[in-house]
Amino acid sequence: MVSRSGDPNILALVCAWHPLTAADNAGEDGCTYSAKATVVAVECAGRVTTAALLKALAGRPDGVLVAACGRGDCHYSNGNESCEKVVEETREIMRVAGIDPARLGFDLSSDVDGRRFASLIDGFSEDISKLNGRAAGRARAVRKPARTRSGKRTTKRVSPKKKVATKRATGRKKVTPKKKTAAKRATGRKKAAPKKKTAAKRATGRKKATPKKTTAAKRAPSTRKTAKRATAKKKSATKSRRAKSTGRK
Repeated sequence: MVSRSGDPNILALVCAWHPLTAADNAGEDGCTYSAKATVVAVECAGRVTTAALLKALAGRPDGVLVAACGRGDCHYSNGNESCEKVVEETREIMRVAGIDPARLGFDLSSDVDGRRFASLIDGFSEDISKLNGRAAGRARAVRKPARTRSGKRTTKRVSPKKKVATKRATGRKKVTPKKKTAAKRATGRKKAAPKKKTAAKRATGRKKATPKKTTAAKRAPSTRKTAKRATAKKKSATKSRRAKSTGRK
């Protein structure tokens, strides 16, 4: 195979019957086609699904080519016809998604000639190269008119780095902190005001603690002392009386 620098990556899904035989004959006959084309054999083209094609297109290849047997030559009844419907449905999805449906190729043929298979791969590769060239042209930087010192307008290419710099320069303004009022600057934060007492607390306040009542056990020692004092007074009174009576005699 001859590799060319500008060749796109192609994924060829070929049926394991006539298309695969043509690919083998191309190698045996010494036919050359793009080396960036990867040939993958499937048991039948009818096994190819829409999900498989979309997954293949979302990967590395620039284009996907499906090669099925000719009409009436399918070894599994109508696998080639069902594959054709799947390819049409996938192309509709590609249109909606903004992908060029030409990136999905489809071929029906029962020819096992190796030269035809090589030309099929090369033709599809050239079509994809044209699509890549158009996409590259659309992706070029937009030229904006600029004026020179003489006043004439010229076109300059704006580099992406300058765009980023201008975005940083002309981005959103920083949010300035809010200015404090004169009262806040003078006093700072306001002190929390003491909580007001309710009418009941203002009227009565806290209740005074009432003195604890003495128990009978505590009162008993005091009564004993008074009784002792009374008996001592009586004894002293009787002694004084006896002394007086003896003195009289």
